[in-house]
Amino acid sequence: MKLQHYAAVLLFTIGWFAAGTASAQDTGLAGNWVLAHKTSLSGVDYVNTVDSVVQVAKKGNQWTLARTNQGVVTTEVLPEGAQPVVSTTKDNRQRTIKVTWNGERAFSEDKSFSAPNAPDKSALHIRDEYSLSADGKTLTVTRFFENVQDANDKWSAKGEYTRK
Repeated sequence: MKLQHYAAVLLFTIGWFAAGTASAQDTGLAGNWVLAHKTSLSGVDYVNTVDSVVQVAKKGNQWTLARTNQGVVTTEVLPEGAQPVVSTTKDNRQRTIKVTWNGERAFSEDKSFSAPNAPDKSALHIRDEYSLSADGKTLTVTRFFENVQDANDKWSAKGEYTRK
């Protein structure tokens, strides 16, 4: 009889711990996020730049970000550590990405694009700030855009997402 009681207590404890662990994981950045509300912060209507879906995945120490905007999906692996990652885009621009983490609930991604060998192409800077609400139910992404060569060409927009 005591053995059955201990087995029942053990099963209850394991189930309670597993449920607690699953709900704790649900409050992290990882998941599929669907746009609930978008706002242009710069006065000009740039809300079309806000992604409709944001998917964040974590495998080990590697984070992957997939964004859908107007039917186009862009996927990238976020660099770890403080060092920026430099690559070349399809149109031969130099792209530099630097990610700054604030725990596992917020990060910012700075992207710079330049074309050293093509002065007719604008140098651009895009900063996306990702922040998870305290209850883990809302992901807020704020995007800041700046054309480095034209001080008048800058804007910002914000999207608020709910977990799918």
